[in-house]
Amino acid sequence: MESETDERSRFVPSKRACVVNAKRSCVVHDGRSNDDDTDLHAVLSNSLNTTDAQTDGFSFRRLPRRQKFLLYSICITRLLTVMNEALLGPIFPEEASRRGIDSQVVGWVFAAYAFGQVIISPMIGKFLMQIGLKFTYLSGIFVIGVCTSLFGLLALSPADGKMSASFVALCFIIQIFLSVGLTAVDTAAIAVVSNEFQSNFTSVFSLTEVCVGLGLSIAPGIGGFFYMLGGFVLPFVVCGSLILLSLPINYLLVLNLTDKPVRKDSITDVIKKKTSSWRILRHPSVIITCVSVALAAGSWTVLDPILEPELSEYGLTPEMAGLAFLLLSASYSLGCPFSGWFAAKLSDSRILMIAGLLTIAISHLLLGPCPLLDIPTESGELWLKIVSLVVLGVSISITVIPTYGILMELALEYGVQANDEVHGAVAGLWCSAYALGDFFAPMYGGWVVGVSDFGAGLSYYSIVVLIVALLLTMDTIARHKCKTHRQSDEERPSETEPSLKYSEDETLGGWTFRDFYRIFLTPTTQIE
Repeated sequence: MESETDERSRFVPSKRACVVNAKRSCVVHDGRSNDDDTDLHAVLSNSLNTTDAQTDGFSFRRLPRRQKFLLYSICITRLLTVMNEALLGPIFPEEASRRGIDSQVVGWVFAAYAFGQVIISPMIGKFLMQIGLKFTYLSGIFVIGVCTSLFGLLALSPADGKMSASFVALCFIIQIFLSVGLTAVDTAAIAVVSNEFQSNFTSVFSLTEVCVGLGLSIAPGIGGFFYMLGGFVLPFVVCGSLILLSLPINYLLVLNLTDKPVRKDSITDVIKKKTSSWRILRHPSVIITCVSVALAAGSWTVLDPILEPELSEYGLTPEMAGLAFLLLSASYSLGCPFSGWFAAKLSDSRILMIAGLLTIAISHLLLGPCPLLDIPTESGELWLKIVSLVVLGVSISITVIPTYGILMELALEYGVQANDEVHGAVAGLWCSAYALGDFFAPMYGGWVVGVSDFGAGLSYYSIVVLIVALLLTMDTIARHKCKTHRQSDEERPSETEPSLKYSEDETLGGWTFRDFYRIFLTPTTQIE
């Protein structure tokens, strides 16, 4: 069995291994000379975003066969599972109205899917290594395939135009189990990618997100085709069957994926470990990043209940309105590889996130359009909405792609032990934050348009996005200033104590709320 030092060296370069578990403070001393000191952010960036040879980028051809098979499996699975998710939107509302189900109940059926992910993602991430990566991944595929087929078979129950409590209850139950399966697949897939492709994580993650965008793009067309052939049952049965048929293929592709042997802790011991998502959330930078993920996901799903009625005012049929969603998902898919490339090149990918949030806000203001912009409402405004949707898709990819690498960096900086368990915890946290946006945004969109209008509703959302972009900018500045003060303190050999030294309970990683007060609110003369 590998020693603990060998295990940690897979995640953090060995010459910083002593720093990660050291007493955490804004000033880091690792017992080495200033000439040999390596900045923690640079080390973590090397472990997450760059290759061992700085001149070499990501190349699929240079990957060993084992990693190629893993990447094939993850891309195929994410494509099929996202198609299953995208089928529900254009098909289920019509079937529900035929059965006399209120539109508000339909909205809650959609919300149950995302709500289940919000609750379950941190739990699966927490116990991922105890359950096993391979078992979690393959069992999630099985659950998704079975639940998708069962959801289509619900249409075989009699419909008399009155809302059936049993039909609604079965919809909720299947959606919750479906969310469990999807959460298991996504959490395990992200953990595998972050573990197996550490040097090129951002590039590989953006490649898997291309498959997500591709699935969202083609699912409505494929679903509509099978709906015309066989009604509500056929699209879900076909999709579920494809997912189940992919299970033996995925088993062969991940055959060489071996779970690391972990100590058989009791449930109580596992809960107390520092790799918990809630423990990581004590870091203020983690909170800001998770909120950014939720808002980026919500900027997409907030349009689900309100975009089609808005476009119908311009004479567009539901089929033509579906093309607008196709443009959104296609632009997201095209933007993912470029976002991954830029994130890998930047020294701090938060800059890319800030740009993405600002562009999301601008896209929503133009898509409305914002009443304060005084854009005339006429048929000529339609081109502006189309352009805004394309820009919005690219903006979401710019914001989302760097986030997992940033969360992983912050978790290691916070001092958690670098191992497979922290990959599971961070993956669960990321999936939960993304699902949180999917859960709240559609409910907000339906509510705000009911009390106001389309333009005002998106304008309010843009204000929230701009506020978070400002907080992220302040966080980035605070971290940069904290690093600068740390470097200047290390150049003062006469000082016996660091200028910023907190107890372990007060320290929250790279910077703390006390650091924020010191940097932004304390006069410069007092800092000196």
